[in-house]
Amino acid sequence: MRTQLTRLRDLATGDRVTVHLLPQGTAPHPGLRGVFWTLAFSPRHSLAYTPHPRGPGHLVTDATHIKGYTDLFATLQGVALSAADSLRLLDRVIERFPDEPRRRALTTGLPHGVSDAYDTAAAKG
Repeated sequence: MRTQLTRLRDLATGDRVTVHLLPQGTAPHPGLRGVFWTLAFSPRHSLAYTPHPRGPGHLVTDATHIKGYTDLFATLQGVALSAADSLRLLDRVIERFPDEPRRRALTTGLPHGVSDAYDTAAAKG
């Protein structure tokens, strides 16, 4: 998780991506209905895209519906943290995760030197 969040922070500190986080405890908002993308190629040529969990998503080309998605995006930006505050929050969250994942030994749970039924069967076979 730390690696993913660090990658997101790295993208957000560049010049092509801006991250605005919605803080925990934000009142319910229309963005909770699902993920969407708005794509603006020029002021007069925009699209929206909604993914589908089991295959191709839906490309929205109707101007009226696209305006609905751009308005929704503006609403979400209104309740989100600023880009600078979002980066500070992201840094705090990243610090909560350890640098290396904890490694756990896989054991049978039996005391050292005690075999289980599978070891015994393998030894006889």
